[in-house]
Amino acid sequence: MDQLHIAKSLFDFGIVIVVWLAQTIMYPSFEHIEEQSFVAWHRTYSRRIAFFVIPLLCGQAIIVGILVYYDACFLTVLSAALISACWASTFGLSVPCHAQLQRGGKDLQVMRKLVWTNLIRTLLWTAVFVIGVWQQYRPWS
Repeated sequence: MDQLHIAKSLFDFGIVIVVWLAQTIMYPSFEHIEEQSFVAWHRTYSRRIAFFVIPLLCGQAIIVGILVYYDACFLTVLSAALISACWASTFGLSVPCHAQLQRGGKDLQVMRKLVWTNLIRTLLWTAVFVIGVWQQYRPWS
């Protein structure tokens, strides 16, 4: 079970790095892409970032599912619930912003909405990471 918790912590850490980079560097940088090249740039960005994000999300979901099945303690279930909220936020808020940018091109209002909707994911995934570290290294273990 310890190896699964360590693996989950690694996936959690990878996701936290990506969402904080997106929140502080990548998404705010969208405003600086030239309007005429924005759609092509966004398409390339989306494909390339997916190469990193999809394995992290899927790996985390699989591992937390296994942990919930075999070790359904409060912190594991809380982590799973927060990850579910992250996925809901991703597909309910952020993916529609990306789709709108891809269809309509550079739109400052949509880009700013993307930064704000990503803040939800950033905070939730940071909480998942902190919970996982706490669960793995808590002093009373």
